[in-house]
Amino acid sequence: MIFLGIALKFFCLLTPFFVFSVFLDVTAGRSDAEKRSIANKTSIYILAICLLILFFGEKIFSLLGITLVAFQIGSGIILFLSSLDMMRAAEVRTRNISGNCDPSLIPLAMPVTVGPGTIGALFVMGADMGNLSLKIHYSLGVAIAVLIIWLLLFFSGIVLKVLKEHGLQMLSRLTGLFLAVLSVQTILNGIISFAALLRQ
Repeated sequence: MIFLGIALKFFCLLTPFFVFSVFLDVTAGRSDAEKRSIANKTSIYILAICLLILFFGEKIFSLLGITLVAFQIGSGIILFLSSLDMMRAAEVRTRNISGNCDPSLIPLAMPVTVGPGTIGALFVMGADMGNLSLKIHYSLGVAIAVLIIWLLLFFSGIVLKVLKEHGLQMLSRLTGLFLAVLSVQTILNGIISFAALLRQ
């Protein structure tokens, strides 16, 4: 049950259906081979970035003097705003990318998939990993979420035919709802932590 809950969190955090929509936009007009190559590289970048932040984010941000409480509240607010955009099914706008440019790292991996809110949430989750068992669960959770994204992107043509535009918007809204709940919980955890610091 713990693993399923963690995997669901990462699934919502990485917003696979939103990523899929952007992927369709930035790869329009490219060959199937190019799309599969971009899907492979994007997934590798996402996994590497997420694991880096999850395991080393606390050390990196502590050097900058950024506290866990600040990240809990700040990332929660950003995640909540992102979830509202998803639930409204806002039109995705991306920069024009020429056919010679590789969108795998930018914008697909960052900031579309791993944006400010996701970075903050990963940092908060990483700070909560107190033992080896949790570290394994979190690592597997990230891997499962990235695997889903890879499947969506690699088989984008088939997925689009099955879901169609209406189905894609519905799933994006549903993911946005879960993301909103997660963001509120993150903010509440930050407020509780801040209150505890004041009582010390």
